[in-house]
Amino acid sequence: MVTTDFKFFSLLLSSALFVQYCSPCFAADLQPESAIQADQVLADATLPKLDPNPPTSDAVTDPTKLAQSTPSDPNSDAILRGGVSSDPVVAGRQADDLTRQILLKLIELERFNLHYTLEVAKQGRWKGWRYAAFQEINAGANLTGSIISTAERGNHLHHASRVSRVVQERANIIPMIGSIIGASAAAMEFDINLYHDIVARNKGFAPKAARLHVAGLKADINRLMAQREALLKVEATSSTLAARAEVDEAEGKVLNDLRDETLMEFERFQIGARRILAFQQSQYFFDCTKYTLNALGSYFAYTSLHRHDRRWNGRAGVMWDIAGPIYMAGPIISRVIAKGVAEGHKRALRSTTADAHQTTVAKLEADRNLLDNLCKNTRITPDKVETAVNRSAIYELHQKVFADEISSALKSQAKAKNTATQNVGAGLYVGASKLASGILFTVPGFNRAFNSKTERAGTVTNQDLFASAVIGIPASAFTMLDTMRIQVQGEVNRHKLKKSGLLPGQIAHARLKQLDEMEVRLAAK
Repeated sequence: MVTTDFKFFSLLLSSALFVQYCSPCFAADLQPESAIQADQVLADATLPKLDPNPPTSDAVTDPTKLAQSTPSDPNSDAILRGGVSSDPVVAGRQADDLTRQILLKLIELERFNLHYTLEVAKQGRWKGWRYAAFQEINAGANLTGSIISTAERGNHLHHASRVSRVVQERANIIPMIGSIIGASAAAMEFDINLYHDIVARNKGFAPKAARLHVAGLKADINRLMAQREALLKVEATSSTLAARAEVDEAEGKVLNDLRDETLMEFERFQIGARRILAFQQSQYFFDCTKYTLNALGSYFAYTSLHRHDRRWNGRAGVMWDIAGPIYMAGPIISRVIAKGVAEGHKRALRSTTADAHQTTVAKLEADRNLLDNLCKNTRITPDKVETAVNRSAIYELHQKVFADEISSALKSQAKAKNTATQNVGAGLYVGASKLASGILFTVPGFNRAFNSKTERAGTVTNQDLFASAVIGIPASAFTMLDTMRIQVQGEVNRHKLKKSGLLPGQIAHARLKQLDEMEVRLAAK
């Protein structure tokens, strides 16, 4: 009995010790994600910070860097712990190293921005021409049907009994096939956009994931800049380093400006890409809907002839009466949806980019000019002058990129506004024509006085449907010409941009190459 109790208590004690030993691991596994993130933030604030870019092999041969990294040097230990040296000279060197790390982080952020704009809302080379080709077939089929119907009904305008049923059936089948092609093309482009968006999300460019990534980079940059500010205070305590401290302070302003401009660049890229995607998907949805209604209307008109039942003309008219307002309101509603999506993303980015909007390209230019002027001060040591001049070239390139990008965005907005006005006008005209055609089918189709087989009913129906076909001719012809105009104009503009190396893809890849070169130069120092 004693042996049994002893074994039981031993097992109980062992179990208690095991649970006590393992419980911290279990607690960490069961901890909610928000709590884990809170603990991580607390750890980051209290634990020593390590240099995110450890010295390269080149640094070992540099006597200055070797002195800083020697374990026997108390200031080296301060660097490894993320502390602030009390020696102004060492603090100045540490500030230079932090400046390099900050620039590398800014390059990482800008590289992410460029990859984002290349991957999100991707536009294929032949996307516009492909969709335009299918819509030309659609409009051409509708134009053919209208011409056939106009000719047949016009030749027997006052003798409705002589109108060929077979010819009129063909006049409805052809537009029906064209509308099916148009609706299928819109659905296909909608799915292609959806596929590209899924691929981009899997690469880490989902809106939320991208925001969190940029917020993380911003936090890293702010941490490095806070450490740099602390070092500058130490450097400023030495009167012999006053000129150098003044340069470092001016360079800090430039770094702040670059951080803000890069954050606003991401904001522009994300909002712009999501606006484009929302607009296109809305347009494709409305196009698929209106062309499906057109196909149904043509089918009902065919059924009216095939079944010798004019009530189907009324149902055909209803389809076109619904499609007409979609033609007219579609471009407007698509832009409203796109604007709403853009505002939603803008609000989501507010916590990350709101404080960056106080910076402008003009402010960056002024701060960079101040830095350049200070670099010309002969009281600065030659090594500091060389470092500042090299970085000034990087700052100047960044400034030019941001200025060109904003200027290009303003031109694109003006061009997009003009195009939007044209699209709305075209939609109103074509939609009104479609609505009028639908009304001309609806009136004789649902009016019992014209559903009979009397001569008057046949004459009125023939005249109304003739007028509907006549209205369809200029509307379809206008659609074909306008579609071709848009594509030709776009191709001419694209050719000009490509020749000048100003296509968005060309600019992004050239900029990525520049960033790679900057990174190599900074990493070598």
